[in-house]
Amino acid sequence: MSTESSSKITPKSIDKEVVSNVAERLRFFFSDANLRIDKFLRNEIFANPYVSIETLLKFNTIKQHSENPEILVKAVKEDERLKNFLKLNDTESSIARVEPFTRDKMRDNIKLSLRVSDIPTKSVDNNKIYSVTINEVKDIFKEFGSVAMVRMLHFHNKRERKRVAIGRAFVEFESLEEMKTATAELCPPPQ
Repeated sequence: MSTESSSKITPKSIDKEVVSNVAERLRFFFSDANLRIDKFLRNEIFANPYVSIETLLKFNTIKQHSENPEILVKAVKEDERLKNFLKLNDTESSIARVEPFTRDKMRDNIKLSLRVSDIPTKSVDNNKIYSVTINEVKDIFKEFGSVAMVRMLHFHNKRERKRVAIGRAFVEFESLEEMKTATAELCPPPQ
């Protein structure tokens, strides 16, 4: 009796998955949410709107999917989520946002963010950590729209040099409409 799978994994299907994963990382890195906190990438963009693919390939979360520059080019050209968001330079060696990130956008996230409380924590080695991951929190909120970022909040205990989970997070959506949908569903007005 054969246990052979009817759906075979081919190099083309692996390539599609890699391109999709890289596209997701690029969408995050160039997002308003990330650029507000990512000083390195923000400085790169303010110096020159195009970031070299060589630089992007040094990012660990891109490197874990691929170190091939052609994959990044393919992601920008073919991924539906990136077509109107990112663009390539003429030599296809650098990537930029279609709508530039400006200094005006630095404080534009408040209207897109929910502050969430009662996130589960646990004690491990005499320290309080989160018992859920950022992706698990993101998955809970994605029914309302595209979650741009989840920031788990910590108290920084300088004396003991550790971060202590405080059970709260900020969930930032990509658009105001998505934030309004989440707010209407999760925070109905008192009756």
